Amino acid sequence: MHFLGECLIEFASPTIAVVETYFMTAHTLGPEAQHQYGAASNGGPVQLSHYGRYADRVEKRDDVWRIAHRIVVFEATRLMLGEVPPIAPTWAAHRRDKSDPIFKLRAESGIA
Repeated sequence: MHFLGECLIEFASPTIAVVETYFMTAHTLGPEAQHQYGAASNGGPVQLSHYGRYADRVEKRDDVWRIAHRIVVFEATRLMLGEVPPIAPTWAAHRRDKSDPIFKLRAESGIA
């Protein structure tokens, strides 16, 4: 998952702006990636999260705004080993297969 948060835009001119955007990512690492991070968890899942900011210079060219230069600023990384339990007993835990709650909702709604 990749979430974008607060965004600050400062215009330097009608065609150049500096933009700062916060982000969070969440990854479930497979065995190969676990080895790369040195985070083997006896076969259980490994959750990796990154927190940071995108520092961008954006430019308007041919009436379209595009990122001309990006710096990724990492603020923090969190590594969790093992299953992550739901916060409350009534909440559903994520699944990485067809037993995930979204598939039940899709079927009940007639979406194949």
